[in-house]
Amino acid sequence: MLANKAMNMTAILPCADPGGSLLRPSKLKEVYARHGDGHATDDELGRIQGESVRELIAKQEAHGLSILTDGEYRRLNFQDSFVESVSGFVPKKQTLQFQESRTVGGEALQRWQPDSAKTDPALQYWRPIADAKRDYPAKAPRR
Repeated sequence: MLANKAMNMTAILPCADPGGSLLRPSKLKEVYARHGDGHATDDELGRIQGESVRELIAKQEAHGLSILTDGEYRRLNFQDSFVESVSGFVPKKQTLQFQESRTVGGEALQRWQPDSAKTDPALQYWRPIADAKRDYPAKAPRR
């Protein structure tokens, strides 16, 4: 009877696979911060990124996950790969400080709505590009 109950419970457990960014370890956040301030080289950042990814993959394998992810440890923002793949504009250097400044004023577990486009560095950065392409729709809010 107990075995049947366990089988039934197993059958209803949801399946979940990792996808997207995972929380970064302290050493990776620290080197991103130093790199953003100009105190860590590209080589040092790359070395710590590689170490962090290898440690993450080892943890996932140790837990028997069938699908592994690098946790997006090698980039600060999901848009980085897009920016590196297109031509026509030169983006600002992405730093940890820039990414963290975008969440100032936000609250945990709440959708963040900036008071104004002027408070969001990303919107300030993309606004001139959107304005130059007025023939195309832009998602950045006009205030």
